[in-house]
Amino acid sequence: MGRLDGKIAVITGAASGIGRGTAEVFAKEGAKLVIADRGCHLAEALGSQASFIRTDVASGPEIPAAVEHAVRRFGRLDIMFNNAGFDGARDGIAELTEEGWDATMAVAEWVTGHALVVDGGVMTGTSWNTQSPMRDELRALAGEG
Repeated sequence: MGRLDGKIAVITGAASGIGRGTAEVFAKEGAKLVIADRGCHLAEALGSQASFIRTDVASGPEIPAAVEHAVRRFGRLDIMFNNAGFDGARDGIAELTEEGWDATMAVAEWVTGHALVVDGGVMTGTSWNTQSPMRDELRALAGEG
C-alpha cells in the first residue's frame, strides 16, 4: 500500500526535472495524477492512473482548467503541486524587453502567489532553492537516499 493510495494530484511542470520526478514518485505511491504542462508523454507511460492536460501557468484560464480536468476525470482534487516555472528572460537588465519581463513575472506570480482552496487537501510547490528539503523527501520516496 502506497503513501498516496486513493489521492488525486495535479502536478504542474511535470514534463521534466522535479515535476517529472514528483509525478513518478506520486504514481509509485498510488496517486492518480493530472500532468499539467505545455507538452508531455509521461501520462501515457503511467497508464490509466494519469491524465494529461496542456497547461501554460502564465495563462490564467488554463490553471483552473487543470483543476476542473482533475475533478471531471477523477472526481475530486486532494493535492496541488505547483512546480512549473522557467529560467525567465536571460537578457541583461539594460536589454530586457517588456515582453521578457512580463513572461517571467507571469510564471513567477502564479507559482508563488496563487492559492487554491482544496477542501481537505494539500497545496504545495517548489521554490528556486535547490537545497530544498522537498528535494530530499522526493529522493527518499524514490529510494535514492
